[in-house]
Amino acid sequence: MSRWQLGIVALLFSLSLSANDSFNSELSHFAGGAAMAGGISLLSHHYYPEQDAFWMGFGLSSLAGVLGEGAQWASGGRFSALDAGSHMAGSLLGATTVEHLYIQPDLYRAQEHYVGLQARYLL
Repeated sequence: MSRWQLGIVALLFSLSLSANDSFNSELSHFAGGAAMAGGISLLSHHYYPEQDAFWMGFGLSSLAGVLGEGAQWASGGRFSALDAGSHMAGSLLGATTVEHLYIQPDLYRAQEHYVGLQARYLL
């Protein structure tokens, strides 16, 4: 599978994550931010090599995290700076490692819910 296809898969995985205010919630925001930023960075690197892939991935993923919290606030919920911050921290990891690593979410649903990250080195 090529890098840009992995980027699309990472973006699709990041759209299916959901969270609440617990440690697992912040981990899922972190994993979603990392997968989204990594996917955006890979796609940016492939289709727009003249742009800085790091800033495209980190910036767009962070913006999506903040806008998502803003949408939750606008619909009567609360804006969680912790959720937005966790997403941005994951975005930093995802955008930073895209040149040598790719990160993908690791979801396991047998008897318990598990969300994690897998990082693989690109040769």
